[in-house]
Amino acid sequence: MTVATQRGRTYGGLTADEREAQRRRKVRDAGLDLFGTKGVIGTRLSDLAERSGVAERYLAQAITSAGDLFEQIAGKLVDEFCDVLAAGPDATTGWRTALDLLAADPRRLRIVAVETFGVADANSAARRRATTAIGATCAQWYEPPDDESERGLAAMAFAGAACELIRAWADGRIALNSGRLADHLAGLGRAFSAARSAGA
Repeated sequence: MTVATQRGRTYGGLTADEREAQRRRKVRDAGLDLFGTKGVIGTRLSDLAERSGVAERYLAQAITSAGDLFEQIAGKLVDEFCDVLAAGPDATTGWRTALDLLAADPRRLRIVAVETFGVADANSAARRRATTAIGATCAQWYEPPDDESERGLAAMAFAGAACELIRAWADGRIALNSGRLADHLAGLGRAFSAARSAGA
């Protein structure tokens, strides 16, 4: 019997490929729940197996490590956050809509704002994508420096400050609703732009 034939055979009404896809979905759903409540550091492979109902021996078919799964999930959520942010017609509206997206699901809020912006390693792909996308998006609302290196530094500085504010908000260290925080973030961008113009 060929490998293709074996994978095409059904068990429980599902082929091998369909069972593998089902396991991947269950593991991703478990990762969203666990990373969004316990955090990436507090989540082990055994936790993922228990929450997903997928035996540990099958986890290797779905993920290589808990950290790898976190990057997959965080990367998707970061992309969605940045896409909503970039779609805003102006800074305040963009920030308000993006923050409301996070606030609508506490798990999403923790994964993006706390785990990605704060806990994840500086080399985290999701973290780098977030800071790069935030910096690039905000450049469309504020006059960027003419010099390319200065433009990159300004974008990185603004993105870092914005991420820290959002993280503090998610942690409860800043007692503001999403609308007020959006106003502050928009004002921060204007302050960066004004400071650059004054120093020019």
